[in-house]
Amino acid sequence: MKAALLALVLVVLAAMQLASDGLLNAEAEPASVPRLIPHAAGVAAFAALPLPAFMRAVAAGVAIDDGHFADAQAAIAALPPGGERDDLEGRLFAARGDARAAVARFVAAGDLPRVSDAVNTLAARDDWAPALAEQRDIVARLQRLGDLEGLAHAQWRLAQLEALSGDGASSLREYQAALQLVPLSETYLLGAANEALGTGHLDLAEQYYKRVLTLDPSSVDGRRGLARVMERLRAKRS
Repeated sequence: MKAALLALVLVVLAAMQLASDGLLNAEAEPASVPRLIPHAAGVAAFAALPLPAFMRAVAAGVAIDDGHFADAQAAIAALPPGGERDDLEGRLFAARGDARAAVARFVAAGDLPRVSDAVNTLAARDDWAPALAEQRDIVARLQRLGDLEGLAHAQWRLAQLEALSGDGASSLREYQAALQLVPLSETYLLGAANEALGTGHLDLAEQYYKRVLTLDPSSVDGRRGLARVMERLRAKRS
């Protein structure tokens, strides 16, 4: 009985090794054993074996990275509902070029770094409405988590997106919100200063540029920005 059980275990382990070699053959050395195992054989073995969920998740991730999207979809479908499945579905959508669907799955998974990447993809396409909506969702999630440093960074990124979309007033508010959390950030100060200047809030821009120069007297951006403010103030008063 023990011998039969041991034999069964060895067969299963060998099949798992075969499956792994087949799935990873694209990454293997040209003359290595995994390169001799057809990818299709690895996929078939994974489909047939009673594997734990974490191994199917690994298989799905490898398939996404290798561009075997149908294999990835099959592996994902075998996973139980939850964050890991949502995240893998998001990766699959992203790999297929569907940034909007990817964002939704990453949000469901709570994978904020991947949400940010997907938002950047949307912004690069000038798809502002979903990009802004998802970035605001990131801000809201970080507020609930109490992650103040992450929240400030998310607000700063939201301010950038709003500026690019043409909403200068909202952009300035988000820069100011980030500064409330991290008042000594030169990056956030410059963002707020530039937006204040761009939206005509010259006194506020002057204040922010001077704060930049207090933090870093050698700041080229701070000096140039302050000079632009002074020039426009003189023109306004003359």
